[in-house]
Amino acid sequence: MSPESPQRPVSTPEAMQKAFKERLQTILTSQLTVENIDSFADTAYNNLVTVTKDVVNQYTVQFPKESALYSNPGKEIEDAAFKAFNLGEVGEMLDSIQAVKEKIDYLKSYISTSVLSTETVIVPPQEGVEVQLPEEGDDGSIQEKKLIPRLLTLLYILKHDFDLTPEDFSVTKGSVRPEMWRKEPYYRVDVPYLERQVYICDEEGNASYIFDSSKLQELGTSLEELDASDKGEKNALIAQHFGIGVRIIQKSNWRQYVSEALTDIKAKENVQSRPVSEFTKRERRNFLPFNEFQTDVRALYPGKESEPSVSDWYLKEYKLHPNWNSAPDRYYKSKGWEGWPELVGVENVLKREFPAFDDFQAEVRAFYTGESSINKWYHEERKKHPKWHSAPDMYYKSTGWEGWSELVDKMFATFNTFQTEVQVLYPGKGNVQKWYKNERKERKEHSKWPSAPYDFYKSTGWEGWPELVGIENRLKKEFPTFDQFQAEVRAAYPGSGEIQKWYHKARMRGMNWPSNPQEHYASMGWRGFPELLGIENRLKKEFPTFDQFQAEVRALYSGKGNVQKWYKNERKVHPNWPSRPSEYYESKGWIGWRDLIKKKESSSQA
Repeated sequence: MSPESPQRPVSTPEAMQKAFKERLQTILTSQLTVENIDSFADTAYNNLVTVTKDVVNQYTVQFPKESALYSNPGKEIEDAAFKAFNLGEVGEMLDSIQAVKEKIDYLKSYISTSVLSTETVIVPPQEGVEVQLPEEGDDGSIQEKKLIPRLLTLLYILKHDFDLTPEDFSVTKGSVRPEMWRKEPYYRVDVPYLERQVYICDEEGNASYIFDSSKLQELGTSLEELDASDKGEKNALIAQHFGIGVRIIQKSNWRQYVSEALTDIKAKENVQSRPVSEFTKRERRNFLPFNEFQTDVRALYPGKESEPSVSDWYLKEYKLHPNWNSAPDRYYKSKGWEGWPELVGVENVLKREFPAFDDFQAEVRAFYTGESSINKWYHEERKKHPKWHSAPDMYYKSTGWEGWSELVDKMFATFNTFQTEVQVLYPGKGNVQKWYKNERKERKEHSKWPSAPYDFYKSTGWEGWPELVGIENRLKKEFPTFDQFQAEVRAAYPGSGEIQKWYHKARMRGMNWPSNPQEHYASMGWRGFPELLGIENRLKKEFPTFDQFQAEVRALYSGKGNVQKWYKNERKVHPNWPSRPSEYYESKGWIGWRDLIKKKESSSQA
């Protein structure tokens, strides 16, 4: 039943009570989704206001003496009316809706002001895969893809479903390059307390990925490597290593599936809707007092020296105990917490008081054997060193940490030396970035090559992947003159197939052509894709004069429906009609689509 739907007249307070409870239940059990998050709280508020007015109106009818005590509408009569029908506290309901609204507004503000940015393209385009071209509108313009607030919904899930705040996760916004079809960036959301790394994009048609960071560490996959992997590589990683991650596409249960995958990476895609509403006060987990919590933890901690760390063990174990907090170091901060070793009472045995950063760095450098994947080496080596932290990048973040390379004093080559070595080995064809990334044996044999050269050398000579191997004149985005461009396109066109679709596929294979030639060459000779290829002359297309063309169109147009859409379908059987009459007849009599068929202002607009 819709909360706003008019109610059938009922004669007794009991019947009224049942009807109102059903309407309130509809409001208070409504589910927030990625599709409705922007309007969710406002819709619920407006619906509740409507029900409240109806309750008060019926209160004055059913209880005239009692309602007469309240001369003005307001909180007092609303409370009395809800009490009379035994509907609960309207004030609490309004407060719960307001709390959800404030939560969403806060997260919107966080996204717009506090998200980190990187020049790296997170989840770069997949090389060699057919691109889904943007749809073309009736007027020939490219239709913008719809934006879906997935990032906002993800942060809401972390806040609402897991009680996490921005202090418990970090969001990094990737870059988007002009030549990419995707116009919105991917974000990486790191959630250490859930051991999750999430890759998410708001542009429709882009899947979301959730990875188990502990399994990534075991595999030796670094954060920068995962950032730089495209969708095909992420899909392959998920397929090859069961339980390491999931790919989530946009479906009606997207919110539920994401929430489940943050808890259980192996969650099934067909999860059921969560029964608890956004507004009903959730039954909060009652976490144990610190002394009882510590007793329980100590009783279960295995105490094995082979265990990487107390925190690592805890992050797996706490999921089995509803009354254990996911972040006890924060929850019990002022209630008795001293540290992870102290929690299990093994600080004197294992001396798990982590060393100062300088001492830690000196120890690591003494043991480092030169492996190219420092991250992978470290997590293997630290099993032998109880004092080494499982996440030094987080633990020493504010006390000296700069990066894995700096930790072991790994000296990368200067840019000139690096560029020379790369140019000698590059085979001379193919995507440079993919070659550099996929030819593992090349990079592993050269320990002084950084895994992310675009970041490492960005201020010492880096210009781009093509420039790195000396082919910048072929691929750099200084486009040719229109005559040169037209000659190249005509030479490459196979002679058949939809021109525009072929063009966009061809330019993705390394041609130095603009993504929007109609805009780039608008004032340099552009007349349309057919004219670009000279197809009219090749097929002996002789377009009629404007007057002849207009007469033909008027004779065939039915007078109903969108003119441009009708024309696009109709011209398939008229080879002498240009694909873009607005351009072809621009200086020959063309005024507009409405004038072409002489549509009156009062008719439906084209």
